[in-house]
Amino acid sequence: MPKKRVVTINRAFADLDSLASAVTYAELLQKQGFDAEAVIPGPLNNSVTDEIQTWDFKYKTHPTDPQNSEFILVDISDSEYFPDFVTEKNIIQIIDHHGGDTEYWEQKLGKNCQIENVGACATQIWEKYNSSGHIYAAATQANLLYTAIVSNTLNFRSNIADKRDVSAFRDLIKLTDLPKNWIEKYFDDQQKHALANPLDTIINDTKIIPIKGQKFVIGQLELWDAQEFILKEEDTLIQALLSFNNPKWFLTAPSISHNKNIFITQNENIKDLLTSVFKVCFKGNKAETKYLLERKEVVEAIRKHS
Repeated sequence: MPKKRVVTINRAFADLDSLASAVTYAELLQKQGFDAEAVIPGPLNNSVTDEIQTWDFKYKTHPTDPQNSEFILVDISDSEYFPDFVTEKNIIQIIDHHGGDTEYWEQKLGKNCQIENVGACATQIWEKYNSSGHIYAAATQANLLYTAIVSNTLNFRSNIADKRDVSAFRDLIKLTDLPKNWIEKYFDDQQKHALANPLDTIINDTKIIPIKGQKFVIGQLELWDAQEFILKEEDTLIQALLSFNNPKWFLTAPSISHNKNIFITQNENIKDLLTSVFKVCFKGNKAETKYLLERKEVVEAIRKHS
């Protein structure tokens, strides 16, 4: 009897890109005749707005039968963040756009390792719909993937946005049933939710990431106006990051409307590191870049820095 295919993501939290990718890929596999389910083990973060949570999609928080399942990891390839129910020997596919463990998984999975340089995992999932031939994405699936691409590329203002993301976005817009002002509404909803729930917003978008043998606590705050949030909630932000009990912490906050990132840290060594890598100037605990950066880009730049 064929094993169930479990499409899952990192255990810490679900952003919109990982949620959309897991849910829509599981649905594609079901349409292709596989027994498949999406499993989202962690909380949904601020990028999955209240309105999106009302859309018609399904997922579980734990596999139905983990002992008799094969696992597909989407938007994650770092084994440190795999859900506890995932066993490496039963991983059959990884679809991701973050580097770090690419060579290992390429050797292990061959063509079923698809770790690629694109802005959103949702783009990779859309391309699987396109290559499936006769299977089409329903409106809800298109809505999820479309919005995930917008979210993960910071509305195409991030340097990680690729021509493949643009192509997927143009395909998907023809299939969505969203209002004309959806992108503006989406970012506005994020902003309102963050201001109403500041502590959860920060904690649910913070990762512990190994860099050069050290573990860094890196929070991310992607908002249309991150500057407004920081002005109102800087103390809450610091409290949230200190709760991880690691002095090597910093926040990277893309402020989309200002086309810049804001870094915050109290650690003098990290201030020196960020200054050296990104040529910023700290004033107290804050520094600003002159361009937008996703956390993925920040981590990669620090890893490449000598």
